[in-house]
Amino acid sequence: MSFLSSVVNAFSASSSSSSSKTDPPPSYADATKNESAATTIADNNTNTSIPIVKSAAPVAKRKVVYTSKQFTLRPLQAPLDEFRVLIVLDASGSMYNIRNDMIGALNTFIVKQKKTMEDEKQATYFTLQQFSSSVKYINFEANLSTINPITESDYVLDGNTALYDGIGNMISHFKDCTNAALVIVTDGEENSSSVFNAAEVKEMIETQKKEKNWEIIYMSQDAAGFKQGTSLGIQGQGTTNIQCHSESFSCSLSNAISDAVTSKKVATKSIGK
Repeated sequence: MSFLSSVVNAFSASSSSSSSKTDPPPSYADATKNESAATTIADNNTNTSIPIVKSAAPVAKRKVVYTSKQFTLRPLQAPLDEFRVLIVLDASGSMYNIRNDMIGALNTFIVKQKKTMEDEKQATYFTLQQFSSSVKYINFEANLSTINPITESDYVLDGNTALYDGIGNMISHFKDCTNAALVIVTDGEENSSSVFNAAEVKEMIETQKKEKNWEIIYMSQDAAGFKQGTSLGIQGQGTTNIQCHSESFSCSLSNAISDAVTSKKVATKSIGK
């Protein structure tokens, strides 16, 4: 309960999808299945057969297909069972009044976790994503002990609130990881996602909770944000959905993330890594 009372309330943009879903990338067999099985064609002028030369299959970039969405994935550096902190942070224009507080809260958390890592001798891999009308990673899969403080030049605010794209992009990158705390921070409601929708994000969140045992924290500013979190499946075991007023929205963020990280580490140790 102390966590609930103190807690409060982020890959460049994915390829935009149209209103119709994008088909998954075809396999080479699919790509060539409509070609003629013949290996030669007849030349009626010379009464001979001419070989058909087919081009080699194109080499595709590594992609993920998640609920029919496609975008290029960054490679993960650490084993899938290493502990990860994944932060999806609202960077829309409305966050301006608490921007410096958010930076301070994140840096306080980083300092605390560096000390904890020294004491526990356990690595923590840190990913900080900011979303507005697009999605950007400030840190990706970085060993937390090596990262520099977050600055104003890192956390740049503009645009709208593509919340679903931020969450969907983050989960798609780390969906195979088995030891993670996902923290989502927003001061408003979704209004501009173009890749993922609410139903898809809810399914992804529920999958990570049930199959990968993620700890998930959703921090919002008002009742509408709290309701939005609930509609995305942020409820029940392994999740925390918090509403906090603007004057204290960021003051306890570092404690919130630290408590979530501690809770997840304790749970992981109790069942074995």
